[in-house]
Amino acid sequence: MPSIRQSYSKDIPVIKSLLYTSYHRPNEANFFDAIQRSNTYIPELSLVASKNREIIGYILLTRIGIRTANEIIPTLVVLPFAVKREFRGEGVGKLLVDAAIVKARDLGFTSCTSLSCGKYFKRFGFLPARDEFGLELYFEINDTDFLALELTENSLFRKSGFLIFPDSFSKIDPVFTS
Repeated sequence: MPSIRQSYSKDIPVIKSLLYTSYHRPNEANFFDAIQRSNTYIPELSLVASKNREIIGYILLTRIGIRTANEIIPTLVVLPFAVKREFRGEGVGKLLVDAAIVKARDLGFTSCTSLSCGKYFKRFGFLPARDEFGLELYFEINDTDFLALELTENSLFRKSGFLIFPDSFSKIDPVFTS
């Protein structure tokens, strides 16, 4: 069974390689780099799964915000997330997501969002962000992939608003302009 731990700086090249080979494009590895250099990075929410000292999975929950009519509420987004192809279907992703959710709660975060892999994240209690919580984005995304999870009961109740992302995101993908 793989073990889950916080990532170390020495893991960076392996994590970037994993992200690149998992997505077949540089965006996720570039997001990883940008997030690590920003004030949105939370080291305790940068987790690797390893088996026999080999990194086989990675998850990062990144601090973003929800702009409501009255305030900006801190929240998290799952970005990036990957499991080596040969280890998919073995529960590695589940271990990473479960550990990240527990750690986020321990750190006092009350909600988390996801922008991809909707079918996958629903098994952890993520719900449609627009329909259930009134959350919106400044860009188009399929409703089935835009999900949110309350880490604390009713933390998103009547908190409708737009997700806002750090400026570093828009430098990698202009769609993230908030």
